[in-house]
Amino acid sequence: MWNSHICLEKLYKFRSASPKLPPLYFKNINVKDARSPSGLVIKYGKLRRNAPPMRGVFATKKFEKGEFICTWGGIFVLDNEDLKSALNYHHLTKYGMEYKLDGIQYYACAPLDANGFPWIDGPTAPFLNEPDKHTITVWIGDRTDIKERDKNVPFQNVCVHTMRRRLNKEKGIDPGNIGPIFFAARDIEIGEELVWSYGGEFDRDGYEDQVPKENSLSCDIFQRVVFEELTHISSVKDDEQVFMRLNGALKKDVKTRLTKERDALVRKVNGEIEEDEEMEEISPSSRRTSRQSSTKKDDSIDKSFEDIKSELGKRLNTNNKSLHHKKYVELTLVPILEDYEKIVYENMTAIKEENPSLWTGLSRMFKNFALDFKALITSDGSMVGQVFDKEKYASSVFKDDSSKSWLTSSFKRENPYSSLYAATFFFMIDTMNKAYKYKYPVEEDTNELYKRKKQK
Repeated sequence: MWNSHICLEKLYKFRSASPKLPPLYFKNINVKDARSPSGLVIKYGKLRRNAPPMRGVFATKKFEKGEFICTWGGIFVLDNEDLKSALNYHHLTKYGMEYKLDGIQYYACAPLDANGFPWIDGPTAPFLNEPDKHTITVWIGDRTDIKERDKNVPFQNVCVHTMRRRLNKEKGIDPGNIGPIFFAARDIEIGEELVWSYGGEFDRDGYEDQVPKENSLSCDIFQRVVFEELTHISSVKDDEQVFMRLNGALKKDVKTRLTKERDALVRKVNGEIEEDEEMEEISPSSRRTSRQSSTKKDDSIDKSFEDIKSELGKRLNTNNKSLHHKKYVELTLVPILEDYEKIVYENMTAIKEENPSLWTGLSRMFKNFALDFKALITSDGSMVGQVFDKEKYASSVFKDDSSKSWLTSSFKRENPYSSLYAATFFFMIDTMNKAYKYKYPVEEDTNELYKRKKQK
């Protein structure tokens, strides 16, 4: 049924509980101390040599073999046909975990946003990567250190157990599902990336040769963990958005897009259509980010830059006196645009991997700006007031969207690279508008783009 999710079918039973580690007690699998405990941090950066930037989880303390890491957490449903009615069914195939307990099939997934990405402040486990065949990654200070792998050290340092609560008639405890729990498969040092194998059913199309065959998914020693409550099972039929966490109401155009993508995947899963161009974009080729790096520049951005430069080349020569706003364009707009062009390509791959649909929107904003830029330098001099309208560019992505929505704290947390790009783009627009009528931007304005670049 699923194409690219984790399917835990063959997990061995625990051999023994660690006598050195004290028992842990939680109310349920989704309390913060269980799903996102201390000792772990999510980082975004270059984590593999031959791969674009990606998110990963790193240890901020030492873990002893068998020590509790975190729960899978998220939303749990019975794995059945009802999942196909979920509005973001096509996204669930990328971040879900399917497992069986007592003959019952369960499906769990972290809350996803409307673009199909887990929330940073949700469960930590979905950000755990698979190991790399040749290297290990350590986070030191504000950067990563990618080292050659010691062949004598197991590939994965995290193991998983699909835990159930056993019947205890004397204490009046009913048996039932708890869910997947992660433990340290070996001793883990501070700064070490936490990695584990997703199992033989996971679709690694595009980077299968980079991931070693699993050592073992299961643990041979563990820290005893007790949960007061059984895991809540949600009903997809009651709420088709059960796996989504949204900022406000779901906009009509976003819901239309999600519905179209979901229905296309349902038709493919049901064998009604072959994979085509429509499915190619939404069909999951990896769980989180393809590890195939690409440094190719974006064609649409390139074309916009080339169009502007071509028009400028026609009009900004020393013999051409017919260009209106010539000083403003030549002495102010062009240097600002050149600074922006140096920055825009730096994190393009990271932005695309972070959120491909957002990158489409960001490139659309720039294309609309390019059209206005060309209109200005080909105008008759009658343009007055605000030349470039950032609110118009923002609403070209989603109707009634605003520039502020790209800069909210919650959006920054979930899409740091896209938010930084948008902030830089909107600052460029503000700077150009302030400098209108041949005025030079103040010194602090001209330096701002460089400040942003250094801060990154």
